[in-house]
Amino acid sequence: MLFNPKYTLTCLAISAAMATPTVMAQEKTQLTIVPDFYPTMIRNFNPFLSTNLRTTTDFIYEPLVIFNQMQENKPVMRLAKNYYMSEDLTQVTFEIRDGVKWSDGKPFTAADVVYSFNLIKAKPELDPRGINSWIKAIKQDGNKVIFDLTEANSNLPYEISAVPIVPQHIWQDIKNPENYANENPVGSGPFTEIDLFTPQLYVQCRNPHYWDNDNLDVDCLRAPQIANNDQLLSKIIKSELDWSSAFIPDIEATYVARNPHHKYWYPASTTQSFMLNFNTPKEGNHEAINNIDFRRAFSMAIDRQMIIDVAFYGNGVVNDYASGLGEVFKLWSDPETHNKYKQFNTYNVDNAKALLAKAGFKDLDGDGFVETPTGKKIELEV
Repeated sequence: MLFNPKYTLTCLAISAAMATPTVMAQEKTQLTIVPDFYPTMIRNFNPFLSTNLRTTTDFIYEPLVIFNQMQENKPVMRLAKNYYMSEDLTQVTFEIRDGVKWSDGKPFTAADVVYSFNLIKAKPELDPRGINSWIKAIKQDGNKVIFDLTEANSNLPYEISAVPIVPQHIWQDIKNPENYANENPVGSGPFTEIDLFTPQLYVQCRNPHYWDNDNLDVDCLRAPQIANNDQLLSKIIKSELDWSSAFIPDIEATYVARNPHHKYWYPASTTQSFMLNFNTPKEGNHEAINNIDFRRAFSMAIDRQMIIDVAFYGNGVVNDYASGLGEVFKLWSDPETHNKYKQFNTYNVDNAKALLAKAGFKDLDGDGFVETPTGKKIELEV
């Protein structure tokens, strides 16, 4: 998924457009996708800028490693063929894959990796994740790139892999990379060739030198300009899109029933949460929110399933994890801890009232709402 609405939904519309490849200079199979919403599309493939088109990272600039969040962050090797950390977690070594070429045919080497990190060190505006604050030194040893860290951090392989790797022989001549649109990119990923670009549509095709070309099932990504969810819905129900992410109300009736080839998948995604302000200046609210029994009762008074049924047409699952992280990180959850505390994330008004009473929250003035144990009013704004 390339963008993340409240509930991420991946929809597949396998239409006649896929079965009949578009004829260009030669026959090329296209996959029509919606990577993001754009009022108009600007030709910007600079992987360091947040304003780039979403098919820049991964598709043009392949990462060292992809960490699959759906499988406990299982590493999938890409430009790197292996990585490992020192026992004290203060050093990370990446072994760079042999035989990889940039899309212009020049060899990709460990020197390109070192250059890319030196570039963002020299230009901090290209380092929005602040990765350089964790890196003390970087060096090359043959096909290995070794990162010495400022302190132990087991998450650094993930963070390092999120940094775009660019070709030194191209970028060393760019004077202002922070303002560079990179309209004709040279990359390492599967789709680097911009066959067509207009403000309403662009087509991004195979890298002729991609190291893993044998495993590609399509030749080009076709990305039409879509401004909003309503515009997307009008196209997807007519089978004009092959792959997209969106929230579709009543998806079975709106989308699936229109075509037997319309499919969808709800992966585990982000959660919807109440965020409580522990530093609120209101004395009653401050006393209540900083009381763990009040927070637990507040949680038990929320009918999560009703919210799912009404707001999301039944699409989603109740998050009863004490961590609040939900199904995305289910495999990281300790079952014993989960079972012990999920009662506080389960809808039960009677138990919520009992817990409030036990904690000293009482309705002192008969208005139907409890006050704090010291008698202060609680007024929460949602």
